[in-house]
Amino acid sequence: MKHNEPFIRLNNHPVVKEFDINTKGTDYFVGDIHGTFKRLKEALNAIGFDGRKDRLFCCGDLVDRGGSHRDMLDIIGQDWFHACLGNHDNMLINVFENSDPLSSEDVKEPDDIIELPVHKLNEETGRYEKVGVKKMTYQEYYQAAVAHGDRVFLKDFSLPEMKVLREYIESLPLMMRVKTKHGDIGMVHAEIPLGKTFQETIDWISDKDWSEAPVAREYLFWGERARYLPYDASMLFMKIFDFCRKQEQVDNVVSKTAQDLHLLYMGHNIMPVKLKSFHEEDARRRIEFDTKHLKFIDHGSFVADQIETDAYGLGIYNDKGEMILFLDSDPL
Repeated sequence: MKHNEPFIRLNNHPVVKEFDINTKGTDYFVGDIHGTFKRLKEALNAIGFDGRKDRLFCCGDLVDRGGSHRDMLDIIGQDWFHACLGNHDNMLINVFENSDPLSSEDVKEPDDIIELPVHKLNEETGRYEKVGVKKMTYQEYYQAAVAHGDRVFLKDFSLPEMKVLREYIESLPLMMRVKTKHGDIGMVHAEIPLGKTFQETIDWISDKDWSEAPVAREYLFWGERARYLPYDASMLFMKIFDFCRKQEQVDNVVSKTAQDLHLLYMGHNIMPVKLKSFHEEDARRRIEFDTKHLKFIDHGSFVADQIETDAYGLGIYNDKGEMILFLDSDPL
């Protein structure tokens, strides 16, 4: 759906965060984590990751779906860990914002008692009427308000821990650019517009007026699944895997995009690493097509939390575009 009207929400996240070359250690890259931080820790241990000199860059979607969210508290905020904003991260911010009835000036401590009105249907009038109040701590209220659906993991977080998580996600950039000895590596959660360089995408976002900027920003972490699609962008992932049927067509599409980068790492769209009998034709294309310097590195780590599989898991990449480790359902 095309969009040319003002959008209700303007994201305040920085467009891009820049990183100088790592002269002390090694840079690693990972796709969507989706609450599988226990598997991530296992992967980092397996590659001998050293937080004193190494760095890890993530495509975003830190939350939802997986079963080890509390382990993220050991990782987010570390000097060596950096992430882009993912669509699930952005949805969590919306949940936090919509669940908190207090203004920023009305600060509550976790154990403060709050009173919430209790209403009951009056069958004679057909209206709900206040019949009393329910008392609970602010932490109990907040956990009940935010910990539902995919976010039940927040029941295991204290109010101060949820504040740490919220502040961290609210600081995430839409894009990252990392200098390496091989050239610049870009990262974005979903995709950039077909045919644009990384810098042109940054300028494209930055030059938007207030009515168009949210739609363009949202496209970076939703891709073709965004609620609104920018009128002046062609969908990258759709063009490669939905429209192309031969490698020559892929080569033509890929050559037009992110030409100013050594590599562009993207997540959001799940890429199996092996074909299974239940896979459709689009999965075959995702595996077999060589997308050159455009790398889709979300391999469905949360799927490996839910079923035994060797087709989905967590992949760790180096600065050459190579997957150096893949963890599926079986622990090392």
